[in-house]
Amino acid sequence: MLTSKQRAYLRSLSNKLEPIFQVGKGGVNDNQLKQIDEALEKRELVKVHVLENALLDTRSVCNEVADALGAEPVQVIGKKFIIYKESKENKRIDLKDAELSETARIRKRAAEANQKAKGKTSKPKRFEADKPGKKFGAKTLRTRRSK
Repeated sequence: MLTSKQRAYLRSLSNKLEPIFQVGKGGVNDNQLKQIDEALEKRELVKVHVLENALLDTRSVCNEVADALGAEPVQVIGKKFIIYKESKENKRIDLKDAELSETARIRKRAAEANQKAKGKTSKPKRFEADKPGKKFGAKTLRTRRSK
């Protein structure tokens, strides 16, 4: 069961998502459930669109899909609904972030980005000929000063 803060956090993440599944007048079949389950494993958050000609209630379709897959309904608006299921292998969404304030979330993301940047930018290795003070013939090689 999701708390209201977690649900609000997931709603904020789902704003930029486009619906990747459509439910037609045939309703939800086993093949669609399998595909939605695979998408939930990859993405953890999926938006689904119920077509106008489906004549189905969006909330009941959302609850049916969520119950069948063991997912949590996040939001139902008009003909679209959002469901969440924590991935077993590809965890992307950390619900602990939902308990943090917006500024704390921004600071955490910035710190993680800095850690990644520090890990990737390493000084290039110097060859023996590039080291200062090494003599080759009559000349001494010097390194350039960085500005």
